[in-house]
Amino acid sequence: MKRAASIVLAVLLLLLAVPMPAAGQESPLFNVQLAAFPESGAVGASVDICLYIKLAAGNSKQDFNSYYFALDYDNDRLEFSGAVFGDNGGGPKVAEASNGKLIVAGYGDALTSTYMKLSFMLISDGDATVTLTRANIDRSDNAQNDARTATILNSSVTVHAGGYPVTLPEKNGGITDISGPAFAAAGGNYT
Repeated sequence: MKRAASIVLAVLLLLLAVPMPAAGQESPLFNVQLAAFPESGAVGASVDICLYIKLAAGNSKQDFNSYYFALDYDNDRLEFSGAVFGDNGGGPKVAEASNGKLIVAGYGDALTSTYMKLSFMLISDGDATVTLTRANIDRSDNAQNDARTATILNSSVTVHAGGYPVTLPEKNGGITDISGPAFAAAGGNYT
């Protein structure tokens, strides 16, 4: 009896010592990346930040049932105005923006969207960056676990509000002495 209890205890301790994959840590089914359209505009204009949802290696099905995206944005220059799936027009279940933080999330029916459009209004001059800090996308067959983490291919984009875009000369042979911001504020100086 003591020997059987010792064996059971030893097996339990061994199982506790062996690392187990955490729920939701399977390989990603999707990759995501950001792009801005247009990349600049006058104060008061709208700009769309598109969050593209692409298939990861080994995934052949575009459908997903749950998603969670967390983004940071410059709320001194941008004001969030809405979110919509671009190819079917439906909206996310949750889209909440506060103090430069945006959460877009939902679950339920299967979606096959390839991108989500996040709309912002340009509210003051200058460069504004939007950064994707977290992305989770998964199918209903994993509903008992947390949604899988998606691979973020391009985590941030910059939009230019007001002023004028600056095009710097291209590098000649990979070397250039000219550098500077890609934007000049109206009435300001550019060095």
